[in-house]
Amino acid sequence: MGKEVLRPGQDLCAAMTRLCIGTVQFGMDYGVQGGTRPAVEDAVRMLDFATQNGVDAIDTAAAYGTAEDVVGEFLSRKTLPRDAVQVISKFGTNMFEGASAADYAKRLRAAVETSLKRIRSDYLDAYICHVPTAAGDSAIIEAMAALKSSGLVRHVGFSVYDPDQTLACLASDAVDFIQSPFSFLDRRMETSGALAAASAKGVDLHTRSAFVQGLMLMDVEKIPERLAATRPVIADLEAACAEAGLSRRALALAFVKANPDVSHLVFGVDNIGQLKEIVADFDRPVDSGAVKSIADKFSAVDPAIFLPNNWKA
Repeated sequence: MGKEVLRPGQDLCAAMTRLCIGTVQFGMDYGVQGGTRPAVEDAVRMLDFATQNGVDAIDTAAAYGTAEDVVGEFLSRKTLPRDAVQVISKFGTNMFEGASAADYAKRLRAAVETSLKRIRSDYLDAYICHVPTAAGDSAIIEAMAALKSSGLVRHVGFSVYDPDQTLACLASDAVDFIQSPFSFLDRRMETSGALAAASAKGVDLHTRSAFVQGLMLMDVEKIPERLAATRPVIADLEAACAEAGLSRRALALAFVKANPDVSHLVFGVDNIGQLKEIVADFDRPVDSGAVKSIADKFSAVDPAIFLPNNWKA
C-alpha cells in the first residue's frame, strides 16, 4: 500500500518501509558464500532481538528446511503478542501435480495446516505461492481465496521474479500480497512501474535481495570466479561509497527504504552481529542526496549480471 513520498532533501530514514527478517538461513545453508545455518537456540535469539528492535515481520517457507520449525520455537516462547508480528510463509506447486483444479483448495488447506503446526500458530498473516512462474494462475488464486475465507490466512499472493509476473498478479483482486526482488543493483521492479502499480492497487509489497544474496557487500577479491562479471561494478561501488563516507550496507538499505511503494524490506542474517548492524544501519539517518548521487552513477548497470538465476552453479 502506498506511503508518503519523500520530499526533496528529506532523510531516507523518514520513509515508512519496515524490516522483515527472512529465515532461509535458519533452516538451510544459503547465500553466495554458502553460509552455515546457526543453531536453533541462536536463531531463536536472533528472532527475539529482531522483534524487540523494530522488526515487525518474519518471512519463512516450507521449502526452507527446518525454518518453519525455528519460527514455531520462537513463537512458543511468547516474548511478544502473536499479533505484534506478521508471519509470512510460502508453498510450492508440486502438491497440485495430478490434481484437478477442483482439488486445489483441499490440497492447499492441508499444506497450510502442516505449516501452521510447525509454526505453532492458528493463522498466517500471509501465505504466498513460492513459484514465480505460477504468478497469476487463476486456479491457484481461487484456492488461495478460499483459504483466506477460512480464516487460516489473512493475505495471499505470490513470490515473483520479474515485472511481468507482478503485473499478472494484479489482474486478480484476490491477490493482496506480493514479494519481489528489488535492490540498488536490480531496479527492474521500480523502473518498469510494477512496484507503483501494485502499491496503487493496495497490494502489500515486500521486497527481497537488498544485498543480492550478500554479493553487494563482499570483498571484491572474494567474489567467486563464476561471478567475475560483477567484480568491476562492486569495486566501483565500494569506491563511490568510501568517497561519500557511506557503507555499502547502509546504501543498500537506504535505497530500498526510500521507495514509497515498499512496505517491508526482507533481509537475512547468519549471526547476531550482522543482525545488530543491519537494524542499526536501517534506523540511522542517511543523507538522501548522497544516496541519489551514487544511485545516478550506477543507473546503467546491466541488472542481468546480478540476477541469481543467471549465476552458474
